[in-house]
Amino acid sequence: MNLCYHEAILSFQSLKQMSEFHQIEGVILRSFNYKEKQKILSVFTKDGILSFITYVSKNKASGALCEPTSCVNFTYSKSRSDLLKVKEINLINAHISLRNNYEKIESASNILRSLVKSQLPGKPSPLLYQLTKVYLKQLCKSIYPKGIEISFLLKLMRHEGLLSFEKDSPFTNEETILVKALTFTKDFSLLEEIHLDGIFTGKVENLFNETVNV
Repeated sequence: MNLCYHEAILSFQSLKQMSEFHQIEGVILRSFNYKEKQKILSVFTKDGILSFITYVSKNKASGALCEPTSCVNFTYSKSRSDLLKVKEINLINAHISLRNNYEKIESASNILRSLVKSQLPGKPSPLLYQLTKVYLKQLCKSIYPKGIEISFLLKLMRHEGLLSFEKDSPFTNEETILVKALTFTKDFSLLEEIHLDGIFTGKVENLFNETVNV
């Protein structure tokens, strides 16, 4: 009897938690159609990558809420699965200007892919989340998106403890100085002034892919 009573209490507490609503903001990484009127959203938040399921209408305003790069606030409840059930979505920043420029949306997409590739689901990363918001906002007004993208990749590798300046680094001495500048800078004007050649950006991208896949 005591065991049954204990199990009943745990079941009640679980149902109560699932019926409670919570709020969190996040940047949409990916969006997948599910059935006729639902979408599954992969979202980067301060609590890591979370998955949400939501109903969507056919109007454009509703669609923008589920677009990758959009920063939104979710009101949601938990479920028995890893999918969080959305009650309401409120737009914080759609980053519309990214979608009007090929170079900007390409760099934004690469930033989102780097997060998908490097972050484990549910792994809290509040500092990285704030960095992502700052970089997407800056990317909207950037005249040199590639510099923003490469700086983000380097900062992401440093955040994950994957960036080393030891002798086995693939960078030359001159390139190492540039890597450090892009990694540690807090001045976005520097990223607009430095134009990076394809060899250097290729080395950074290869280093990211190699270290994340280890």
